[in-house]
Amino acid sequence: MTDMPSEPALTAERRGTLRAVVERILPGAEGPGAVETNAAAGAEAAVLHPFFRGLRPGIEGFLDRLQAQAGQLHGRGFADCTADEQDGMLRALEQDPNPWTRLVFNMLIGFSLEGLLGDPAHGGNRDFRGWEAAGLRAEAVRSGLCLGERGA
Repeated sequence: MTDMPSEPALTAERRGTLRAVVERILPGAEGPGAVETNAAAGAEAAVLHPFFRGLRPGIEGFLDRLQAQAGQLHGRGFADCTADEQDGMLRALEQDPNPWTRLVFNMLIGFSLEGLLGDPAHGGNRDFRGWEAAGLRAEAVRSGLCLGERGA
């Protein structure tokens, strides 16, 4: 990790919503997904990075909107909704007419992938599971060579 100052943590409710969003983006149907790789921790670290300070209110607003929408539509929080209910809400936001909403959704997809495939030092990719599923060896990726199992 870098020595950058840390940003205040997400609220417990936002963290739970973010975790549920990342788990729907990366369900792990054929290989390790968000749960097995702790991708949500990596995604949260990206959200909290000082580089994204200006975007954080939009990201938090997106998470709050999902939470409120889940309450209105299903009478419970987003994280407590079924996978189908969560997917329906996410699909609606993915196609929202507001370009900012779509941008934030796409950012969360990117942060989820970063949590799945980023260096575990940043919070996700538990035990290098994301790299291993892609056929990469941790020592090769960290050296910058990105050698697969067949490697050079």
